[in-house]
Amino acid sequence: ETPGNYILAPVDNSSVLKCGAGSTGISEYNYLNKIGCESIKLRQIIESLRNTIKGLKNKITPLTNAEKATLAKSERHLRYAVNQWAWCLRNMGKRSQLKEWYTEWSMEFPDDIYYKIKRAEVSSEMGLYSLAKTEIDSIKVIYQSKADIWDALKITVDVHEAFASGRILPSLLEIGNTPYQEIAKVYHLSQANYNLLRRVAAMTEPEAAYGRALLAYLTGEDIEPQINYSVVPRTKKEKSSQLMEVVQILPNPARENLNIILKNGESLANYTYELVDITGQSLMQGKLNDQNDVNVLSFAQGIYIMTIYKDGIRLKTQKVVIQK
Repeated sequence: ETPGNYILAPVDNSSVLKCGAGSTGISEYNYLNKIGCESIKLRQIIESLRNTIKGLKNKITPLTNAEKATLAKSERHLRYAVNQWAWCLRNMGKRSQLKEWYTEWSMEFPDDIYYKIKRAEVSSEMGLYSLAKTEIDSIKVIYQSKADIWDALKITVDVHEAFASGRILPSLLEIGNTPYQEIAKVYHLSQANYNLLRRVAAMTEPEAAYGRALLAYLTGEDIEPQINYSVVPRTKKEKSSQLMEVVQILPNPARENLNIILKNGESLANYTYELVDITGQSLMQGKLNDQNDVNVLSFAQGIYIMTIYKDGIRLKTQKVVIQK
């Protein structure tokens, strides 16, 4: 992953637009959240991001550090915007358009499993169970090493089909709302499929979560994979050569000047700063050296936000108080 400000949050499937992934707390996506489901604006941004990415990837000369940062940021924002429009289509009940959307992006990113899986998921939701299994089989051909995972995914389709034919209320499909013995009346889990789901549940691949969740839904059995992290101790030399950047913004509160001190900065990296007011309006920008004095004498008393960037990616954000 590229450096960035990432926050883990519980899944939130409320009616408030959050892309179905909870509140990220990351302000760099605020402009997309504000657009919401305005299709024209959102599609324009998606196309702009796509063109930026293609332009950078098609460059003949090697990318600069700043261009690499722009590429990484554009790819993050493109995925966020694409998923946001998918959420909008799902929320509006436009399953056919949602399927076309996932199909388009599975072709745009042929090496990305996610959009291929989501395409099959929508087919199952539309009652196209045979098509969903065919689409899963096409994934299985490409990623044969995960055959058990894809077979488990097809069991999920079988469960959806069984519940649809049994006219089970949608509210009962949620985990915890239906006793397992009631589920067994609608769908019979064979011993072979049970063993398959247990094997998948113990796998560490991200896609194994589908099989793990299905096993818990059908039987109440929770299996967490055993992950062994290999820890390689650093030598003293390695530790000293990988010091983290340290940014200090002093004094705080400030009256006339802010002193921005950067320690352990990378010699080839481009460090910049930006001062904004509480409304988000940019008041001052500049390049950051090892030590910078920023004159704030002309600014009114109040609270401001100072952000430090490294190659265009946010490194530090700090509230600054100016007192007169």
